[in-house]
Order: sequence, then C-alpha cells, then structure tokens
Amino acid sequence: MKWAESGLPALVFCLLFAGASQWWTIYEFDTDEGLELSKALLVAHGFHPYRDIWNDHPPLFSFLLAVPEYLGIGHVTVSRLMVLGFGCLLLISLFRIVRAQADRLSAWLSCSLLFLCSGFGQLSVSVMAGLPAIALLIVAFDLVLLDQRRSRLRLGMASGLVGLSLLTKLFTIVAVPAFLVAVLMSRAGSDVRRRLMTVAVSMVGIAALFLLVAWATRWPIVTQGLSPHFSPELRAAHDWTKSAREIWIHMDQDWPLILLGLTGMATLVISPWRKEAVPALWLAGALAALLAHAQIWWHHMLLLSVPLAWLSGLAYGRLRAQWPAFNTVVARISFLLVVGTAAVVSSLRIPNGINSPREWEAAAALSQFVTPDTKWVLADRPMDAYRNNLLVPPEVVVFSLKRRSAGNLTSTDILASLEKRRPSQVLLRRFKPDEDVMTYLDNTYARVDSPAGFVHYTRHKIAPGN
Repeated sequence: MKWAESGLPALVFCLLFAGASQWWTIYEFDTDEGLELSKALLVAHGFHPYRDIWNDHPPLFSFLLAVPEYLGIGHVTVSRLMVLGFGCLLLISLFRIVRAQADRLSAWLSCSLLFLCSGFGQLSVSVMAGLPAIALLIVAFDLVLLDQRRSRLRLGMASGLVGLSLLTKLFTIVAVPAFLVAVLMSRAGSDVRRRLMTVAVSMVGIAALFLLVAWATRWPIVTQGLSPHFSPELRAAHDWTKSAREIWIHMDQDWPLILLGLTGMATLVISPWRKEAVPALWLAGALAALLAHAQIWWHHMLLLSVPLAWLSGLAYGRLRAQWPAFNTVVARISFLLVVGTAAVVSSLRIPNGINSPREWEAAAALSQFVTPDTKWVLADRPMDAYRNNLLVPPEVVVFSLKRRSAGNLTSTDILASLEKRRPSQVLLRRFKPDEDVMTYLDNTYARVDSPAGFVHYTRHKIAPGN
C-alpha cells in the first residue's frame, strides 16, 4: 500500500503536466537534446563513444539512448518517454524519503513544490542527462535512509546507483559527500569504527564501479571529461558574481521553494545532526560548485531544486510537529491550496521549447536532398539531422557553445571532418562559420538558396528554383 501511495505524485504529474502540455510536439527543448540523440545514433551504428566521437560526457546516457536505436524504435518521443520515467522515479523516491523523515502531508508538499519549479516539467521530458543522473542519486538516498535492517545488499545497490549516476552526468559528484553522510547516519548506534568502515566500503564501491566502466569504455576522463569544463578560456571568463546572478535569474520564480528550503537549513543551527543535514550538505555543495562554474544553464538548477524540495518537506514537517497551529483546519486548507496550485500550474504550463516553424523548416531542408546513399550530414544543430535519421560526423557531433568557447572545436577540426567524412550536406544555422570554412564549402559544394537564411550546401546537383 505504501508503494502505491508513493507512486501517486508521479501519476498525478504524468496525467496533468506530461499529458496536457503536448511535449511530444516540441521540435527541441534544448540544443543538448540533438547532441545526445545524435551521439546515441552513432553508438548504435557501431561508433565508439570516445575513440571515434569527441564526447565530454560520461558514457551511460549514450548507451541507454542507443537501446531504442538498436531495437529499431529510435525516436525523439521514445527517448523523452525514457527520461519521463526517470522523472517519475525521482518523485517516487523523494516522496518516500520525506514521508519517512516527516509525514505524508510534508511529502506531498515537497513533491508539489518540485512540480512548481520552473524547469522541472521541461527537464522531465527533455533528452538530457541531468535528470536521469539525479533520479539515480535520489533512489540511492532512498535505499540508504529507509534501510531499517542495515542490509549490506541495499548499501551495495545504493553505492552502485551513485556510481551509475556519476557515469550518467558527472555533476552529481557534488552530492556524493551528502550520500556518505547519509550512510554514516543510517548506521547510528553502531560503534564509530564500524560506521566509518561502512562509509569507506561505500566509497570504494562507488569508485570501483566508476573506474571500471571508465576503463572499459576507454573514457579519457581528464582530456574530454574534465578539461573542457576547466579550460583557461572558460576560467578567464569566470566571475562568481555573474554566476550568482544567473542562478537567481533561473530561480527567481521559485521563491516558495527557496523560502521553505532555507527554513529547513536554518533548523540545522538548532540541531546540526538532524535529518536536514543530508539535503543541506547536498545543497551547499551544489551551490558552491555552480558559483565556481563558468557557464550556468537553466538545466543546472535541478541540482538545487531537488535538495530544496527535500528540505522544504522536512521544514513543513518540523513546523507541524512543534507548532499546533500548523495542524489547524486553516493550515490544512492552505496546504491543499498549495498542492492544488501545483497541480493546476503543472497542467497549464507549456514547456518552453524551441518550436518555431523555422526549426521544422531546417529538418525539411535536409530531407529534400536525402537519397538512399546519404549517410553523413554536418549540422551545427544535430537535431536537424537526427529527425531525418542521418548521422552527423562523430568528430563534430558535439557542436556546442562550451566546446567552441573552450577552443576544442575550431575551423581546422571542421575542415578535417569535411575532408574525412565528405558529408552529402552541410547545414549551419547556430554558429556563424569561419571564413576558411565558407571558402571550402563554396569551392566543394553547391549552395542551396534558403528563405530562412540557413547556410546550406549540398553535393547533389540542384534543380532550377532550389
């Protein structure tokens, strides 16, 4: 019965937001969607995720997205459904944790505030690695914090899930210290030596799984995993005050979540080793990491909103336990209003995706020159190629702002890929191509007239009027 109740927030979310927002009609929620899907398509066609593909992300998400491609059912909607499943898993585990640490009403409030977050709904149907990584992490917390029998199996599974989370997106490393504190607290009552030994075993398990998969996939962690994020070019442009402003801009609509979450953190002053310590440590680590990060994006905010939602539920539970006024009819009605508002807003909020007619025109522009022997298409918005089931050259499939800003994608790299793969078409509409690239294209390809202003070239003979 408790498991059925735990699934109710996820069910409500799916029926209201995910069912009413028509997310499957959106061309692209973020340019990262096209990068992830195109990488997975390459992996499904036998390309190595690192030896062949320039890839600055861990391998697990690409392998996961490659599964439907292997099965012949690869599609944007299928991949978004997979991410939605992770979103539901996140809600189920968050509800279970807060219900166990506080009460049922607090758990509903926690999930409702997460519903109301400006980016949660969109991330739950975006083909991006962040939400699945955090979902795996929160399930690991669930297994540890709700382990009354102190099962070694549950601890091993939880440690494995943390390792898988890191192998999905490395930014969840900011929550690993909080997980280790959760392991320490779950063994309360044991002698200090045994508790520390349990934490050490968990650390070894996480590291062993992470390094084993990294070795098996030949993931160059330093050169492709870390260096692009800490390049001199990006560090020179870093300003923590700018990062702070960006964080506030992305979260300024989530003030109820921030207010209650900070209330939860404030209780640590009264009792430092209370239940709030784990999400508070996660929140502090995430905030410090984001302030030190050179580029802040909207999807990074999930690192903050999930521990804030957790803290909010615990804060509400603490208030209800210590002040009888929060158990009055008025307080319960206020609670229902918050939950009801979350449901209504979630159902009415349309995902803020990239869905103008111009996007669909780009995919159509490529399709008009596709022939049975077409294999490669060089596109700086890989979603254009993916929607035509075409491959983007692996050397340039990660055509991202971060990679260009870090100096890891130059005109020399693009020209080398053009020479090596000889793509049948080139479609550039996100970044302005360098002069040497334009000169090469003018000498090698035929320019396609584009009413939308795309830089579009093809090797095919162009019929009059095109």
